[in-house]
Amino acid sequence: MAFNEAARAGTLRYESGAAEQAARMYEEMADSLMSIRNRLEQLAYQDGFGGFDSGRALQKGFSTKAMDGSAVIDQAIETALWMKEAYLRAGGLTEAADVANRAVIVRAAEVLENGGSSQ
Repeated sequence: MAFNEAARAGTLRYESGAAEQAARMYEEMADSLMSIRNRLEQLAYQDGFGGFDSGRALQKGFSTKAMDGSAVIDQAIETALWMKEAYLRAGGLTEAADVANRAVIVRAAEVLENGGSSQ
């Protein structure tokens, strides 16, 4: 991501207070997206569609849509967390940016390990 690279290189700088505020906003966005993602994951495993073939097909269709949505939201969460890191780095908050970077890497590894599911 060019924004993060510019922040790492020091060519992009923000006042630390503004950077912290932007980082908080991206963290809140990631938290909100995670809540939505968790609900989608729950929907993916709903039952009660009945035992008929049409009910099973409907259940499978909803499950597939929910899992596809979860994958897209995973990407959005990762992007929000990368943006948080970039803003912290641009604000000169290197330690906080390094912590944010490690959190992104751990989360991405969990998603990969769980086959796209971060739970």
